[in-house]
Amino acid sequence: MPGPTIARILRREIRDQLRDRRTLFMVVVLPILMYPMMGLAILQVSPVLQEKPRVVAVVGVEDLAEGPPLVEPNPETNELWFNPGLFDRVEDARALVVQTVPRDGRWDHPEACRELIRRGHASAVLVFPPDIAAHLRGERVTRAQVRIIYDGADERSEFTFNRVRNVLANYEKTVEAIRAAREGKPFAQVDPFRMRPEDVATLKEAGGSAWARLFPFLLVLMTLTGAFYPAIDVFAGERERGTLETLVLTPAGRDAIVIGKFLTIALVSLATALLNVVSMALTGIQLAAAVNNAPGVTSGHRGAEAVLSAPTLESLVWMLLLIPPLALFFAAVSAAVANQARSMKEGQYFMTPLYLATIPILMLSMSPAVELGVSMALTPIAGPALLLRDLIKGDYATARGLGPLVLLATLSYAALALRLTIRGFDREEALFRDAEPFHPALWWTALRRDRPERPTSNQAFLGFALMLTTAWFCAPLLSASLTGLILGQALFILAPPLALTLLLTRNPRATLRLRTTSAFWWLAALGLALCANPALQELRSLIETLQPIPPQLAEALQNLTSATRNGSLGLVILGFAVVPAVCEELAFRGFILSGLTQPRDRRTARATAVALSALLFGLTHLALSLPQQFFPSTLLGLILGTLALGSRSLGPPLVFHIVNNTLAFLWPLLPSEAATTLFRDPERLLFQTPIVVVASVIALALVISIIRAAYPPDVANALPTPAEPHPVAQHQDQPNAPEAVS
Repeated sequence: MPGPTIARILRREIRDQLRDRRTLFMVVVLPILMYPMMGLAILQVSPVLQEKPRVVAVVGVEDLAEGPPLVEPNPETNELWFNPGLFDRVEDARALVVQTVPRDGRWDHPEACRELIRRGHASAVLVFPPDIAAHLRGERVTRAQVRIIYDGADERSEFTFNRVRNVLANYEKTVEAIRAAREGKPFAQVDPFRMRPEDVATLKEAGGSAWARLFPFLLVLMTLTGAFYPAIDVFAGERERGTLETLVLTPAGRDAIVIGKFLTIALVSLATALLNVVSMALTGIQLAAAVNNAPGVTSGHRGAEAVLSAPTLESLVWMLLLIPPLALFFAAVSAAVANQARSMKEGQYFMTPLYLATIPILMLSMSPAVELGVSMALTPIAGPALLLRDLIKGDYATARGLGPLVLLATLSYAALALRLTIRGFDREEALFRDAEPFHPALWWTALRRDRPERPTSNQAFLGFALMLTTAWFCAPLLSASLTGLILGQALFILAPPLALTLLLTRNPRATLRLRTTSAFWWLAALGLALCANPALQELRSLIETLQPIPPQLAEALQNLTSATRNGSLGLVILGFAVVPAVCEELAFRGFILSGLTQPRDRRTARATAVALSALLFGLTHLALSLPQQFFPSTLLGLILGTLALGSRSLGPPLVFHIVNNTLAFLWPLLPSEAATTLFRDPERLLFQTPIVVVASVIALALVISIIRAAYPPDVANALPTPAEPHPVAQHQDQPNAPEAVS
């Protein structure tokens, strides 16, 4: 075998691969950036995956007074819990909260318990018979029947049932040991009671529970697959075939071209998902029949027919209703991604990152610990999957309350992705992509020589990714103190965009908006920060009510805040208010917003850039802080971005940010008399209702005024009027004008 020839071919192929800048990015840079961001996402999702304490309603607990303790007060929460000695771990005891209920017929009837469990009053019901005390004393020959009522169609109720069954088994062993020692009988002859499980789920509901775990996962994946491959063909494929130039030269506008391609992708994705639904339904029917007819199949108290039921008609109907918004969302995302590829081969590179980003989010819908709440409803992919899961299971109350929010968020994300696709399609370098060779020396020379005035949108996203990546690798090296917080802001938030600004742009002052502005913007920022604070406090309280902060995390935050407030107030404000505001404004309203906007952008493009920078601002707080801060931070990002865009300066948003952060530390320091006057709830810093109303009206008026000033009509982008001839036409009218050299 000709070894030297093979070596030369190997060197040639490797050199060709290394010359392609995009291939290098996908192979080398993307894993370095993506996996730390996935790690941050997992850390934020892990508290959500921790199962919440489940309520167990106990009927007849007062009849157990003569036996060993089964239920006792929890010293940590002042609630009732099962005796922790009956568990292997104390954490398992914390997972169950006991609620004693009277023996009035409401809790010991299966149909009534079914409705109470469905409404969330309890996850399981434990019913002791009235003569349980006599059985525990050994005064009865027969064994008592202890009923455990649960809903087998609800995974959370079924898990609660398993825990309660284990508790009762350990309790029975304790009773048997005490009686055997007291009466001198062998251990096997003491058997005071037996457990009788009662599953209130119907056969139809049990079938829906089985398919509710599988259908959302498959439907989302099939919708994504059906959207991505046609997206590669209509964007990268047409660019590779050379037919895109002909389409661009037609009278159709760029917006119309992109929307037409987007609708094509959506229709193909919709058809793919519909065909998969039909196939899944037929397969499920056949699979259920095959499994249930197998010899020797049993399913406990239900009977053999309940092992696996066929998909219900309701589950198929709900899937059909949720397919269109999912198809629109994935069509827009796939179009935005495929528009970045210059060929079909390169488009395949983008499939893996898209799947890696989709599947972990989609796995949330398969976890029984994750419930559909406000934060999950606003999460792309997870919201529709959880909504579909609840609809298939028959949880219409939750779906009715949060379903509109899920659909609105999904369609909003689709509109944002479509807007990004249109904007990327408007750039000539995106239309006619060619190979992007890479040579380190030439690349560095060109990078320093051809630096633009402002960063590009891709560089803005790179800065965002570098912030999260730096935070992932450097956070363990910093201490949880005021000094560590300041260093973290400088390393995570400020250093990456500042380095990219100095490296990639020719005018750092313009990129970071380091210029003065009129007095109107300074006063508007100060007034808006003061007047919007009461409404922001109401929003924060509402979000914490809907999505409480985990107790362990709340305690850690309280300890950190208490430790810092014991020091100098000036240092606390510097570390918690001034430094974060300066670093975040330079990063998001400076580098990132400058990269997402261009000088001649139209009003809609500027608004889209502000919304996108606000979304990245919220995602940063979601990844590096608390999930509860995502929505308030995104809302603040919209206000701060509008101030920066309208004033063309970093000063007004910086003033707003510092004042807003400082007030959070000044309000708790008010004397009790002043706090009682200002706040209706001093503990949660909720202002008196008249103050909230008046301040909100003033804040709304200020927001309207800055929006009008920040987004003027697109007069600057209009075509030249006949009175002002176009420079090209004026040049052509000159008889002796020299020819333009291309």
